[in-house]
Amino acid sequence: RGSKAEAASRRENSASYWRGLEEAIDEAQVQIGSRGRMTALALRTRGLADCVDEQGVILGARMPFVMKLMLSYGDDEGDTSQRLELVRAVRDSVRQRRTGRAFLNAGGLVALKPWLLAALPRAATQRDDGSRQEVALEGLRLLQELPVTLRCLTESGDPGIGKVVTRLQKLCPKTEPFAVGLLNSWKEMVRREEEARKRAAAQA
Repeated sequence: RGSKAEAASRRENSASYWRGLEEAIDEAQVQIGSRGRMTALALRTRGLADCVDEQGVILGARMPFVMKLMLSYGDDEGDTSQRLELVRAVRDSVRQRRTGRAFLNAGGLVALKPWLLAALPRAATQRDDGSRQEVALEGLRLLQELPVTLRCLTESGDPGIGKVVTRLQKLCPKTEPFAVGLLNSWKEMVRREEEARKRAAAQA
């Protein structure tokens, strides 16, 4: 019960956070007279309030917009808190299998990869306070909730999502336990799909 209450509270906080940020951006644009120019931050927030239901769960039909939102993020440290809020909102939403499929069909694995890669060891001159790894951890938890298939893995681009998770396992100790569990579950899924394909071929 506690975990459900926490998830509901997190969804409510996430929805109110994005709605409030959207309103603040609209107000700021009016003040500076730049309503005609869409900033990157405005792109990330505009329309998100219309993407969630009253519980803060992202609507499957709005997943394509959420993917554009994810892809709009740059690689600066200041974005990590917003990425963390968004990936948690997506994770809570995809527990509904239909929404999870919508996330995958909209290119969710491709959009998520840069967020995972950002947690890998960086140049010594770049500061890392652990927030990138926290985003990666939430990303791995999101992947555990998704109905990933062999086709999803093979169509996740280059490098594939499997290679990205493997790199996290090897190079990012904080994410290793989650990465190992995820890779093992994918290996089992691939084995089952291959066995099913062989049986179907034999019966043809």
